[in-house]
Amino acid sequence: MIKTVENEIVMWLKEEKLNPQSVEDPNAFFNYQIKVGNLFLSVNQNTMFNDSITVSCNLLYTDDQLMLLEGKMDAGSKREYFNKLKTELTLHPYIWNFHISDKGVMLDSKRLYYCDLTKDSFMHMVYLMTKMFKLPIRLIDDYFQEFWPDWVAEDKGNIDLEKMK
Repeated sequence: MIKTVENEIVMWLKEEKLNPQSVEDPNAFFNYQIKVGNLFLSVNQNTMFNDSITVSCNLLYTDDQLMLLEGKMDAGSKREYFNKLKTELTLHPYIWNFHISDKGVMLDSKRLYYCDLTKDSFMHMVYLMTKMFKLPIRLIDDYFQEFWPDWVAEDKGNIDLEKMK
């Protein structure tokens, strides 16, 4: 069953031109890295779960964001940012697990069980995790104006999720 699901997922990712790349992972039956716009996501099935898959992403803060967090924000504002981020992630119905560090944020989607696995449900989870990837960035950007008024964002191009559908 696991191999059948893996083959379906690879086929769906290829149909959507997301170019899955297999990643060696001793803790997973399978793990594929995909690129959505300029974001990397992982689609995997952990060896602890024989009946479901997960979509994961890992955000590392940029140098500017780290400078803001580590040097420009006061302790109260930093605490407020991390509390907002934890609250948003905890309340989100599609986030199963998250880990926040001083260097970034790791997100795991809720488990997508085989009984509910269709191409639509799977691709919905992939694109939802792409949007969730932006949450820590959106929340921290609010603090730049207050603590670093002369900061100018580097234009790296926007991801238009509507064009990806």
